[in-house]
Amino acid sequence: MKYPIGAVCFGVPSGLNAAGYEYISIMGQRRVNLLQLVLDEKPLPDGLFLLAYDGGGFSKIGPDEINWETSGLERSKAYRERAIKLVQKAIERLDTAAYFLPIDSNIRKHIILKRQDLEDLVEEMERA
Repeated sequence: MKYPIGAVCFGVPSGLNAAGYEYISIMGQRRVNLLQLVLDEKPLPDGLFLLAYDGGGFSKIGPDEINWETSGLERSKAYRERAIKLVQKAIERLDTAAYFLPIDSNIRKHIILKRQDLEDLVEEMERA
């Protein structure tokens, strides 16, 4: 199930109840900043973790259970730049691997096609 961003909140570990955590209210810009960390795949500070309210109570969730398309949030520029560098490094490794293969090798042809896919991905990420 994908939770809308409005249903997403934060919790902290707690021994005060059977669930082992307690909901904490974080609003405004601090909430947006924490959600940006989650979207950029960075750890949350202070032992915080994601919760979602589903009408019957709170449940622990992961970042993949949030409907990011309707959230209004986008990955940060630093995240995109880091991702682009990783893809470019993969392209360099493919070039190195292809260099040592015979020109008529099917594996080399496959590497060349995959390299083009990665170059297209880099272009798309740079436009975003």
